[in-house]
Amino acid sequence: MRKLAVVGATLALLVAAMGARSIATAAPHATATGTSNTKVLHLISHQVSLELIDLGKKGDSVGDQVIESTVEFQHGQRVGRGLLTCVAITFSRTAGPDVLCHGAIVFHDGQVQFQGETTFRTPFTVAVTGGTGRYQNVGGQLTVERTLPNGIDDVETLRLIFFH
Repeated sequence: MRKLAVVGATLALLVAAMGARSIATAAPHATATGTSNTKVLHLISHQVSLELIDLGKKGDSVGDQVIESTVEFQHGQRVGRGLLTCVAITFSRTAGPDVLCHGAIVFHDGQVQFQGETTFRTPFTVAVTGGTGRYQNVGGQLTVERTLPNGIDDVETLRLIFFH
């Protein structure tokens, strides 16, 4: 379940990394053809808090939950914060958890929401499902590329598509 928490934290951090500095660069821009605009952000997500909730059978099992908060960085600058919850849907002693996660990255002028299924084997990808404020018309995906050796920092790539 610890690995589940670390992966969950990584997701939250990646999304949160889109914060204040990246907002200006990720803002939607009209294109010559009027189609949607895509922006790719490379982030480092740092876990701030992690809560593992053991529900059901004692130890790692179906229904266990992870609640995590992160700080997101881009080019060494803090750009936002992330919030994440995950629930174990299936659990295998050999394969580990298969979880559903939902999270948000909060910036000074809006939020990005994400959700998806993962086993936390990197790389893994979840969907960007929408947003608020400057991110009101966004979709795309968040990919956790790898977890750094300290176990609490993740390297993430956020691909945002702004729909007009």
